[in-house]
Amino acid sequence: MSASLIIRRCASLSEARICVGLLKSRGFLAEIDNAAHAELDWGSIPALGGVAIRVPRSQFEPAKREIIDAIEHADEALIDEFEADYDDRVDMGRRRWRAWTMLLISTGIFNLIFGYILAMILNRLPRDWFPAPPEATQYFGIPIETHLTPPTLAWDGIIFMLLIALFLVWEIGSVTRSRATEDV
Repeated sequence: MSASLIIRRCASLSEARICVGLLKSRGFLAEIDNAAHAELDWGSIPALGGVAIRVPRSQFEPAKREIIDAIEHADEALIDEFEADYDDRVDMGRRRWRAWTMLLISTGIFNLIFGYILAMILNRLPRDWFPAPPEATQYFGIPIETHLTPPTLAWDGIIFMLLIALFLVWEIGSVTRSRATEDV
């Protein structure tokens, strides 16, 4: 495009493609400036100032109004397109369960519980049922005579788990607060 202007700079190539697709579907001539750079080395996008979208100079103002209008009416367009399938409450419920699941997984509660259960079961079984492991091999616990020690926690791991737990509790609380404000 010889006489063109940059209408928008996007943070990612995907965002730029969506914006260009919107403009092209509405009859505008739009092109992505540095798509090859963004595709091959996406880490250079911030250094390039984002992924630029160009339109002809004569279409600049109408295209700009079209983008603004599409952004302002995006919620209504989604509801019109997917009216039966669109429900915020389902998404909030899924988001809450994802946060709870991540809290349990990332803090290692499952590993700790099942580690203790495995250690108790292995300590109750006769030792002659299992071949003696080679000395260089380390298993779940540390072999000490006929018993396995249960897993232990280190302080750095506990602090890391607490930080993740605090973040996920905050996430669960934000879902609850946003749901409460939507119900009002």
